[in-house]
Amino acid sequence: MKNLKMAALALGLSSIFGLGACGGDLAKVEGFVDDLCACKDKACADKVEEKAKKALDDKAMEKLMKDKPEEMGKLMAKMMGCAAKLEGGADSE
Repeated sequence: MKNLKMAALALGLSSIFGLGACGGDLAKVEGFVDDLCACKDKACADKVEEKAKKALDDKAMEKLMKDKPEEMGKLMAKMMGCAAKLEGGADSE
C-alpha cells in the first residue's frame, strides 16, 4: 500500500513540476524540490505539493522546460529520488 501512496505522490509532484511553473524562475523550482527533499513524511510532502500548486504558472514553466531542459531534467530526477526515499515512512500515518 505504501508503494502506491508514494507512487501517487511522485506522479502528482512530477506533474506539478513538469506542467506548472514558478514564474520561469529555476531557483524557485529548485526551492520546491529542496523543500520536498527535506520532508520526512508524506504529510510534509503534501504541504510542499499544495504550496507548489499555488505558485505555478503553466506558460512560464513551459518556457523554462524549453529553455533549460537539462536543468529541469536534473531537478525532476532529484525530486523523484527524494519522493522514493519518503516511501519508507509512508505508512507512519
